[in-house]
Amino acid sequence: MLTGIARLTRAADLTGIARQTEIIRQMGIAGLTVIAGLTRVTDLTRIARQTEIAR
Repeated sequence: MLTGIARLTRAADLTGIARQTEIIRQMGIAGLTVIAGLTRVTDLTRIARQTEIAR
């Protein structure tokens, strides 16, 4: 049960990250994209860890 909930939460997080990344891309500001890219990588690493723990 908890694992199922954790997976749904992760999916929502990934969707949110994808949306944010797309918005930043559309801005076309290279510096912001790099900073945002680093933040996204950190977020994805954290999500991957949490998903592993939930399993």
